[in-house]
Amino acid sequence: MISKAIKVKRNEISRIMEFLKNEGLLIKGLKIIKDGDFSFLPVKSVPEGYDSYEMNFEEIPRIRSYIDLVKIPEDLKKYLPRSMDIVGNVAIVKLNENIMEYSREIGNAIMLFNKNIKTVALDRGVKGEFRVRDLEVIVGDGLETVHRENGIRIFIDLGNVYFSPRLSKERSRILSLVRDGETILDLFCGSGAFSILIGKKRKVKIYSVDKNPRAIECLRESIRINKIDNIVPILDDVRTAVNYIPNGDRAIMDLPMESINLLDFVINKSSYFHIYYKTNSPDDVKNFIEGKGLKVENYGLVHGYSPSEGMYYFDARRGA
Repeated sequence: MISKAIKVKRNEISRIMEFLKNEGLLIKGLKIIKDGDFSFLPVKSVPEGYDSYEMNFEEIPRIRSYIDLVKIPEDLKKYLPRSMDIVGNVAIVKLNENIMEYSREIGNAIMLFNKNIKTVALDRGVKGEFRVRDLEVIVGDGLETVHRENGIRIFIDLGNVYFSPRLSKERSRILSLVRDGETILDLFCGSGAFSILIGKKRKVKIYSVDKNPRAIECLRESIRINKIDNIVPILDDVRTAVNYIPNGDRAIMDLPMESINLLDFVINKSSYFHIYYKTNSPDDVKNFIEGKGLKVENYGLVHGYSPSEGMYYFDARRGA
């Protein structure tokens, strides 16, 4: 690219570039031309006291994403993931089998592009009784992290507790419905993201139940770092816990694979329910829920799982 330029001594580049930036004169995205003890800097206009030159500068390639930094064969770049989950300082990616052998190069490029990322982990799907992601650390420090969203901090051990950052807007939506003075049952609470947000922002009492011991440990740590005292963590199966926890004004059922099948155990524990379920037929799920004696007042897509399936929310009232 042909541009106006000024000639400066190489040992004065830093000082003069700072001056040019402050004056809005430096042209960004062009490589400095070196010539012995001097260098040519591209400028929009020549400042007073300098001779004017015209030089052909090489453009610096723009780095738009980590893909521009990955050192793998060009014909394989089409397989690189275009999206990933970011949880705290952990990036979670799914990789096509064609590029699996380059996982470390991909991880390094992600960390180089995003300086806040300290770990890159490969997602091999969900496993086990607690439906936790099977994560393999590609590069980085580990899977414990603190995730920030909606003005709160959530401590998560991603190797042992499931968490989805894609529910951030949904958690905010539920918060907007909660009023001070409510008793809330966060059933299948996991890391307690719903509980922490509501407990931090509203004057309520929350009973947070999960049978995953590590999830409850993470919730206790989040309670501590957010300085909250209105949440009661309960390590137990929901089907047992409902026998001794108080009734609630509102219950959250974030267990997308099983929630509607557990309604019989909890239906008398709350006046209002926020039910999450993975389906390709939300109308059928709505009819199933209403067949249990609840009235679905609102429902919609939270996020997609596949071209045909999505995770849906169902807001339902008892006795309507």
